[in-house]
Amino acid sequence: MKYLPLLLIFFGCYDSLSPEEYFELCPYELKYGGSHYLEVPISVTPHQKTYSVGDTMNVKMFFSDSIYDLSRETSFKIENFPFEPANQLYRIEEDAWQSGYRLNELIVDEERYNTRYNFQSRVSDDFRGFTVYENGYYHFEYDLVFDTPGTYIIMTSDQYMFNLGSGLSDLNEQTNAIEFEGRCPDTNFFICSVIQGDPHYYDFLDELIYLDKEIQADKLARIENLDDEHFGSGGIPIDWNGIFCFEVVE
Repeated sequence: MKYLPLLLIFFGCYDSLSPEEYFELCPYELKYGGSHYLEVPISVTPHQKTYSVGDTMNVKMFFSDSIYDLSRETSFKIENFPFEPANQLYRIEEDAWQSGYRLNELIVDEERYNTRYNFQSRVSDDFRGFTVYENGYYHFEYDLVFDTPGTYIIMTSDQYMFNLGSGLSDLNEQTNAIEFEGRCPDTNFFICSVIQGDPHYYDFLDELIYLDKEIQADKLARIENLDDEHFGSGGIPIDWNGIFCFEVVE
């Protein structure tokens, strides 16, 4: 999996245009950078810090095609964007981790969302699929039925972000070809997967630091809290990679 350096996140890609030329074509103040930072909201239901064995959690993306751009702080109507969520689940206990999908029951409509499951060794197993776009809305969802107690971290990114810059991805070509009113002259997007509600970062700080240092090679960072003493300036923004922390008890 590939991630961009945080430097690019903040300054974007202006191609050969001067800042003045760029602003004339794309008259928005930029909070982060020149690319389109598309917000993908993720809801967790029930939204809790603690669950019990036997409980079911629903993780859902359901949002309109009027998509909020976090950098320009405005919305654009974007139809048929090929969002491809990449979902991971970590169980972290006492300086060790396991792939959470192997310990609990994952329920997803494989045919509807065209999903595939990938076994991993260095990082958690993941499953990926495509959002369905219909009637002006995007949606993707799955359920987790908890069988094993422990402390867990969900991490939800997008396959486009993994391939960005490789020049080899059909998904990148399809995504970059998307046109919509107000699109700026950039060659890429950032897909920002954002948990709705409290993600419980600091309730499970030790586990989150372990995920950062031992699994993600010290690449986690905070976007809205850059002076956070616990995380560096790596290329995986916690805020934009759908991280949600919780525990499961007997």
